[in-house]
Amino acid sequence: MDKKLVSVIIPVKEENEYLKQVVSDLERQTYPAVEVIVETEGDSASAARNLGFKKSHGEYVIFADGDDRIDAGYVEALVGALDNSPDIIMAACGYDISDAADGSAVKTCNEEPMVRARENMLARLFDTKLYQGYVWNKIFKRSLIESFNLGFAEDIRYNEDRLFIFNYLLMNKGRVAHTNEVVYHYQLRADSVMGAVRSQGVVTDAMTTEFSAFSMMRVQLEMAMLPGMSGSRQLIAPEQARQILRDLRQDEIQSQLRLFKKMVGPKEIFRYRKSPMRTFARECPADLYIPRAPMEDVLLKIYKRYALTGCTYTSHPEYFEGVGYLG
Repeated sequence: MDKKLVSVIIPVKEENEYLKQVVSDLERQTYPAVEVIVETEGDSASAARNLGFKKSHGEYVIFADGDDRIDAGYVEALVGALDNSPDIIMAACGYDISDAADGSAVKTCNEEPMVRARENMLARLFDTKLYQGYVWNKIFKRSLIESFNLGFAEDIRYNEDRLFIFNYLLMNKGRVAHTNEVVYHYQLRADSVMGAVRSQGVVTDAMTTEFSAFSMMRVQLEMAMLPGMSGSRQLIAPEQARQILRDLRQDEIQSQLRLFKKMVGPKEIFRYRKSPMRTFARECPADLYIPRAPMEDVLLKIYKRYALTGCTYTSHPEYFEGVGYLG
């Protein structure tokens, strides 16, 4: 039987030694039918991925990054999991995250091999322990992407991976396969986009697009719960949508607080008055949130006060009286 062609699409800002290594890793794959497409980012990684997809020909599609390390069995492991049953719509492999500077391990995710309901996988997109919101450890079917004209949201600069996976799973009925083979190695680099985010002390408007992605996913789930959405084209059962929405909300608010902490400082009192973050702070349903870390309850009060005043610093009693002190 002929092997299905797999297109691996890589968005890059420019050609460099990291990219050359990734391409070399893909050239030595044990799977024999691999098409590698490198696309310059231009406006965004999402735009590059969308353009790369249009140029690709593979029946199966993988979206890798241009500065990571990939084992020789990467494509074969993903294809093997996807081909396990006709109703499998997506497959994921194990991965690890390490610091490229010293090689130290940060995280490993290698679940037991299994096939799970796509509703279960949707919920796991908002599970911070075994996070599944990355595209680079997954394989997709071209026909299912094209059936609903799916793509990456080009105006979303952060959280675009998870938004794509969410839409793909929500629109397509079927199951998701996991292999525990750790064949993708994500590299934390200071000169990468996400490395800059981690080290930056300033919150940019682009960073807040993460929460626009959350809003889009939330609207989709709310629509799925409307009367009349049942039947042959039902996206997801209302009760399942309700539970996923609760998980999404928890993750969304925690993510807002995480970014907001970068804004809290004596030099930033008025800096973020016109930031999109203030809009998200106004809409944040603080009463729904269950604090997951020490002092999050205090930070949440400060965040809601910021929504009202546009000020972020806790030492001004006229703005933050009664909310506590964030040590």
